[in-house]
Amino acid sequence: MKISDLLDETKNALGIKTDGELARNLGVSKQAISGYYNEQRAPDDFACLKIAQATGKSLDTVIAIVRAEAEKDENRKKAWSDYMKSLGGMAASFAVVFLSFPQLDKAIQLALLSP
Repeated sequence: MKISDLLDETKNALGIKTDGELARNLGVSKQAISGYYNEQRAPDDFACLKIAQATGKSLDTVIAIVRAEAEKDENRKKAWSDYMKSLGGMAASFAVVFLSFPQLDKAIQLALLSP
């Protein structure tokens, strides 16, 4: 996944169409959004937090996607990509653990397993 995909997903999740609206929702300038789409800039941690909240992705996942794309060094880029892949495995592990304990309240299970 690329930063531009995250931005488009955020727009869809928020029901907005323009980059200006997206910028307001992320707390950044319209020029920053343009820089994200053109791969000249990467969202800062606060913008990543707002993206995570809007899309339901974990903050770790959003930051890993952003860092993997923004990183220039191939070894570091691979490290971020590998970390991002491991996050998917952890989510599956949590699902197995929580679903194995039926005594946990269903609301807690759903809250912990939601993206």
